[in-house]
Amino acid sequence: MFLPLLYGLIACISSVGGSLIAVKGGTSEKFIKRLIALSGGMLLASAFLRIIPESLNLNGEIGGIALLLFFIFFYAIEDFIMIHSCPEHICHCETHIIGNIAFLGLGLHSLVDGIAVGSTFRFSPSLGVTASLAVIFHKMGDGLTLSSLLLTSNTKKDRVILLSLTIAVFTLLGALLSFLFTGTSRTLLAFLLGISGASFLYISASDLLPQLHRERDISLLLFLLLGIIFIGIITTVFPHD
Repeated sequence: MFLPLLYGLIACISSVGGSLIAVKGGTSEKFIKRLIALSGGMLLASAFLRIIPESLNLNGEIGGIALLLFFIFFYAIEDFIMIHSCPEHICHCETHIIGNIAFLGLGLHSLVDGIAVGSTFRFSPSLGVTASLAVIFHKMGDGLTLSSLLLTSNTKKDRVILLSLTIAVFTLLGALLSFLFTGTSRTLLAFLLGISGASFLYISASDLLPQLHRERDISLLLFLLLGIIFIGIITTVFPHD
């Protein structure tokens, strides 16, 4: 119980910390892009090296169904809400929707991040730490880019911080609920790990790969590889509990 809550809380702090950095103006476009590249690599490696294999090992059919359905689900709703932390406002692309529905979607996204933390800890502490580290770096990128978008939309700074904090709390809630109610059911755990894998895979692919194609910046590729290598090392040193 303690570890999922601890890492869920750290993820919340990371998200709010990213928001505070953006509000204070203490970051740069290059820093945001490299942070997202690093977290993207960590998410991608966590999904392929640990979460998806463990989900399929528990129950291949249920894990595969959850993975496919929720990958499509995340793709579908992105047309209507801003569900991920892409820095597209930096690249001057089409305007994102920033409204009540968008914040519901962002809350759902944070809830899924929390589910990833709680369900992976329920499976094993080493998998929980691997997933949590990816989530923590990703949530800082979330906080930075969400707050930057809100500030460019002329939202007051106090409201930016309040909204970021509200969304961040969903991560802690997701970690708590998934850890408490998963129990020992292999089917339910496989399903939740499938959701987590779909989330990690979709976020990394939709946030990072298009950006790499646009930027043609070798440093982003290096940060991507650094994130993958970092998770690969953790996976090798702590393969399973």
